[in-house]
Amino acid sequence: TGKSMELVDIMIRRRVSFACIQESKWTSEKTQEIEDTDFKLYYSGKDRHRNGVGILIAKGLVKNVVAVIRKWDRIILV
Repeated sequence: TGKSMELVDIMIRRRVSFACIQESKWTSEKTQEIEDTDFKLYYSGKDRHRNGVGILIAKGLVKNVVAVIRKWDRIILV
């Protein structure tokens, strides 16, 4: 999506490889590779208007992810 691409652009410019995102409007519990980038997004959200969270990780660190546990729409454990 446009917002996730904007986040990736900021992360690349600032040389950040891991970011936690809160108050997102993403719904469901999924993992998504951001198109044409080296980032992967893990997110969880139920209500379209609030409470979603996500973790954006550079692919170099993704290999270190052992498990992703989505407790609620407000808590993700990686």
